[in-house]
Formats: sequence, structure tokens, C-alpha cells
Amino acid sequence: MPKGMFLRSRAEASNISAPQKHLSIESYQKVLGRKFPIVAIEDFVSYGEGSKNKSPELDRRRVQNVSKNGNGFRSNLRGR
Repeated sequence: MPKGMFLRSRAEASNISAPQKHLSIESYQKVLGRKFPIVAIEDFVSYGEGSKNKSPELDRRRVQNVSKNGNGFRSNLRGR
């Protein structure tokens, strides 16, 4: 995405899925000391990088393929 763009969803709908509350976008805003009702792409990338660095069990494999499998999906992972 080009610089200066914003996510379409509001901040409260832009959490990276994580069971730890300290990785929520609300917690990230508190650390920055500012709230943003809409999220600039630069802020979201920074939030994602910070979450990645705080996740002790991050799965670093890459998704090679996702395919439909009955009522669900199957993913093929490659990786580290």
C-alpha cells in the first residue's frame, strides 16, 4: 500500500488476532500515547511489527497454498 493510506476498518476492528490483551491495538495506542479512530497503514505496520516481536511462539512458516477441504480449508506450510 502507498504511504498515507488508511485501513478501511476502524481501529477497534483492526486487532491482530492474539489471546494476549497486551497485543491489542488499544494497548498499542496507549503505548504511543495517542488514539486513532482510523488507522494509517504506517501505524498498522508498526503495530504488527511490535506484536510480532512480543509473541514468544510465533509460527514463522510461510503459507504455500490454501485449498477448500470439505467444510473447511487445508493449508500447506513451508518453512523455518
